[in-house]
Amino acid sequence: MYQIFKILSFLLISVLFCVNATADSTVVGLGAGGLEFRSTESVSMIKERLTISPQKIDAQYIFKNITDQPVELMVAFPLPVIDFKHVGGHGPYINISNSNHENYVDFKTIVDGQAVHTKVESKALLGDKDISAELRKLGISYWIPGHGPGDREIVRMQLAQLDRGIRQRLIKAGFIQAIDDRGVDGELMPSWRLVTLYYWTQIFPVGKNVSIQHIYKPVPSLSEGFSALLYDYQNKPLAGFVLGGTTEARYPKDADHLKQYCMTDGFWAEVKRKTNLSAFQSNEINFILKTANAWHKPIGEFTLVLQTLKPENLVSLCIDGIKQTSATSFEVTKRNFAPDKDIKVFFLTKRD
Repeated sequence: MYQIFKILSFLLISVLFCVNATADSTVVGLGAGGLEFRSTESVSMIKERLTISPQKIDAQYIFKNITDQPVELMVAFPLPVIDFKHVGGHGPYINISNSNHENYVDFKTIVDGQAVHTKVESKALLGDKDISAELRKLGISYWIPGHGPGDREIVRMQLAQLDRGIRQRLIKAGFIQAIDDRGVDGELMPSWRLVTLYYWTQIFPVGKNVSIQHIYKPVPSLSEGFSALLYDYQNKPLAGFVLGGTTEARYPKDADHLKQYCMTDGFWAEVKRKTNLSAFQSNEINFILKTANAWHKPIGEFTLVLQTLKPENLVSLCIDGIKQTSATSFEVTKRNFAPDKDIKVFFLTKRD
């Protein structure tokens, strides 16, 4: 007999994910409210090789059924949650290369070398409330993320074409926000969170490893203001610039948000060597690793590879044991690994 979890509907577990975070594959099943994340002791994650760059995430897994019978599970992969309420026009902003499509990260799944068709569910959340049905009735394509006046043209135009009274009602209800002085008659921006989940049914045979690979484009938080931490608008060094903290991790004044990336003296020394720092932008990418604990723990072998793509680009994160393996690559391997925190990566990249 197969061990089976069947999907009947979709429950949004969006509290687990932030605007630019992606997650490991996880197990889902039918709960009282629909599709929910579960754990399994029947299948173990033998290996995970996670490669992160500013342009691509490549997550490769090898799973093994550790029981004496075939196991059929519903495997899910949540895409980055887009929280429009925290997306502004002046940065930090999010970079979405395919923003007018539901598959806005060009997500692909490959199992044992073969492409797999995955189902997708998208929901719009306002707080804990699912407002997808209401938006759909109004003709709003909430499943398209978009960003910036051009990229979000479809949703922006749909909102603008609503009756004025409906627009007022949506603003009052918090569904949308007016972002200029014209109020309800000006440009309108969504206030909901877009949650997207890919899922498929996977059979894990007895005595055979199953390889699963996800390839997709990250949704980084971008900022072009990193140089303002060290230089004024005339590109002159800020008077009294001081790094505070220890040599293991220290930061400029008013840069507490950078502490999550464990920036060292070496990192800041490389930053200050750059004579054209204003040509660089920050890319912040989060990967939710703790969802790997949904499988039989621990991960047998976990390898993290960071690729800066160009030698002049920099990277920083909080993890022990990482070493530089080439001019553009850094790598760390951990065995019998049960992650207790997620991965947060900071890239400083030169704009093309």
